[in-house]
Amino acid sequence: MKIKAALMFLVFVCCITFLPYAHAERSQEQKAFFDAYAAIKLRYLYSDKIIGFEKWFDEIGKIQTASQLDSKISEMISGLNDPYTHYEPPATQETDSLDKGEKRISLGIALAHDNNIHRISYLQSGTEAYNLLRPGDIVTAIADQNLNLLSAKEINKLLFGKPGQTIKVVYKNDGMTNTVTLTFKKPSLAKSELPSSKLLDHEIAYIRIPSFGDLFHTNEFMDEFIKCELEAHKSKHLITGLILDLRGNLGGSREEAVALVSLFLTKGIICHHESRFFTGTDNYSLSVVDESPKSKDIPSWWQDYAVTISKLRKISLIVLVDGSSASASEIVAGALQDHKRAKLIGVATWGKGFGQADEVLANGGRLYYTQHKWSTPNNFSPVPGNGIKPDIVIEQKRDLSQSDLQLNAALTFLKKGT
Repeated sequence: MKIKAALMFLVFVCCITFLPYAHAERSQEQKAFFDAYAAIKLRYLYSDKIIGFEKWFDEIGKIQTASQLDSKISEMISGLNDPYTHYEPPATQETDSLDKGEKRISLGIALAHDNNIHRISYLQSGTEAYNLLRPGDIVTAIADQNLNLLSAKEINKLLFGKPGQTIKVVYKNDGMTNTVTLTFKKPSLAKSELPSSKLLDHEIAYIRIPSFGDLFHTNEFMDEFIKCELEAHKSKHLITGLILDLRGNLGGSREEAVALVSLFLTKGIICHHESRFFTGTDNYSLSVVDESPKSKDIPSWWQDYAVTISKLRKISLIVLVDGSSASASEIVAGALQDHKRAKLIGVATWGKGFGQADEVLANGGRLYYTQHKWSTPNNFSPVPGNGIKPDIVIEQKRDLSQSDLQLNAALTFLKKGT
């Protein structure tokens, strides 16, 4: 076994050593195809799907044009039968319809194509698409064009446009066909992406976390809780419960999710993780932050909030989830539920118990591929259509302009203490 591992390592070192020389003799399109091939071969999660994958190595020398490259990459990854592994041609290839020098802006949508099903696999935070759509929605038409009649390259072209331009997107969700008009504009990473809070009935803190994206840091959640504490103190009350709203939270930083869960638990596993590299599988578990004095993974701000953290571990906790709660937000919900630290209210989460890595190819295109998967402490692995199920199921329409049934149920639960 040790000899085999050593030989595998030697082969890997040789590949890395001679890769620059192999690249030097190839065209940009051939380099890009090799980049895509190597990413799937070395790091794609499901090793059983790449048996015989070496045949694609022989295709590298046959690629001469950008259109051949797009076609070959699409053909290569279609055999994986994975709607979340997809290729986006470089935007620079899609500028022929615009005036010279004019910049294009993305809608913030990534589509995974699988047998004429075009499913949203990613939404960029801060865009209109992020607010109005959700991962898993099936897009059928853009700008009055049936996507089933277009190539992947043609579809990608529709996802970029002039600043200020509007475009209609037709999509299916929960069996219903809907139409939304989106505007091409730069993402607005504003306060709407940060945690917000309010005090309910003098003693219940409500904190919404819309995203675990680049702007979110767990200490900002702590600041919102302290605001609620101060507000309660004005009326001579103490915080007795917390409602954590993760509805619509599509995920983001796994590290911040771990830090947030650690505010409510003193020990235990938060999630199990599995990824693949080269010939082996890497399995490990993420645990609650180690608070010992010699710990190296404790956040720098942790000690500043020691008193508040102590309070958070004692109060009752409700987590609101819905079908747009995904990835990092599911890690939070699943861990708190499995450790019986919180009750979940709402509807089943989206089911994104896996994650994608992305590779920028030599031609400027980008390959997204499934690189890891995770499961809850009790080894439940969320998948689309089978997400984390709440303890109390309450249906709620997307439009929250009317009464928020889920929030009302959480408030009633905390006040009754059952």
